[in-house]
Amino acid sequence: MTVAIDPLSTLWLGGLFARDPIRAMRWTYNRYGALAVADTPFVKKPRRFIFAVGARYNERVLGDPTTFHTVGLMPPGPENSAQRRIRSGIVSMNGGRHAHYRRMMLPPFRRAIVDSFVEQIATIVERQISGWPVGEIIDLVPLLNDIARNVALALLFGNDMAEGLKVAGLLNNHIRMAEAPGVRGCPINWPGLPYRRMLHHAEKVEACVTSWAARRRGQVRADDLLSLIVNSPDESGSLPTDQQVGRHVLTLFAASFETCQTALAWTLFLIAQHPSVAAALLDEVSTAPAESRMSADQLEQCRLLDAVIKESMRLLPPVPFQVRRATQDTTLIDCDVKAGTRVILSSFLTNRLSDVYHDGDRFRPQRWAQIAPSQYEYLVFSAGPRTCVGYWFGMTFLKTTLAHIVRRCRLTLVPGARIDSRVALTMWPSRGLPVVIHAQDGLSRASTIRGNICRLVRC
Repeated sequence: MTVAIDPLSTLWLGGLFARDPIRAMRWTYNRYGALAVADTPFVKKPRRFIFAVGARYNERVLGDPTTFHTVGLMPPGPENSAQRRIRSGIVSMNGGRHAHYRRMMLPPFRRAIVDSFVEQIATIVERQISGWPVGEIIDLVPLLNDIARNVALALLFGNDMAEGLKVAGLLNNHIRMAEAPGVRGCPINWPGLPYRRMLHHAEKVEACVTSWAARRRGQVRADDLLSLIVNSPDESGSLPTDQQVGRHVLTLFAASFETCQTALAWTLFLIAQHPSVAAALLDEVSTAPAESRMSADQLEQCRLLDAVIKESMRLLPPVPFQVRRATQDTTLIDCDVKAGTRVILSSFLTNRLSDVYHDGDRFRPQRWAQIAPSQYEYLVFSAGPRTCVGYWFGMTFLKTTLAHIVRRCRLTLVPGARIDSRVALTMWPSRGLPVVIHAQDGLSRASTIRGNICRLVRC
């Protein structure tokens, strides 16, 4: 049944959604159910939003990308601004343009190619963790950022470390600026405001990435996504301009390492807080000799490793919601939908529904031995025709990295640490993850923590 949200509640909900989308979606679901409609109040031309939770709504929307177009999550920016351009990569594209670039980017993500990356990923991970400080309190997030960024640059961007690190730093800063409450809550282009600072930073990002892309002209490499885009005709048959290429870079970086580092951070957090899982996982990944690296075949045999990663992303999905816009009048199961309506789908809530996930707020990797949810019931890599092309790369990165970290290190969260999540492009630990790193000794123990993560996961 569809329930209409009253104007005052809609006004309050809009402010809450800008600050904390997960809390807003939970409140809406708990109060109004699986399908709720809200119209922006007190404006001449109200915009309609539908909050939809559950597999059948996910399938209706994500299974029909012609009727329901993707809406980008980054602030759009004014017309003809650098911000509007750099946010309009493949994820924000629809129709023929999206299909064209999706086909172009598929080859480096095919399973046979990705399986050949395992040795290189392991080499990068071991090199990075060999320099981790043992016995000291340190924020784990930047360390994982380094791993994910270096793997992406080595395997997907032609190993261009010198310039790539500069680009990655700018993009990471831009993502953090774009998710600031002052940007979303007050998108006014006035001097001194966060939104104005973000727009100026977008100009720096665009200048840097277009320069980086321009150096790829005439240099096609199978291991460099950017060179494929630079040197391939666009959907109209013309070679893209540097500015057109530049709009893909933020999307490619976000997809290739922002989501990976976020998923890895939350997975290590959950393992650290569940000693029995940590012990069982250590036993599983220690079947290979300690001095050797795990192969793709060995990783494939690690059932618990696979379950731990799936369970972590179920509980704390890197992208906790998606937005689609209806391009024409249509229906959403039992609800009429006008053209222009925004439909908000919640991965966070879908992944906890009790008809599939018993005790869904708890971290229980063992559940994956008994369940096999559909892509619409487990909404982590999106679903339907636009399912994430980087699925196998992401899973291989996570399995390889997690296995080698667990074999070498034991991580303990600092007792009393405040762990908060915040949603930008991804749901990430906004205050970091303060941990003490130990040589792996199998003596894992949980810590008492605080922060909003305690509302998202029941220990």
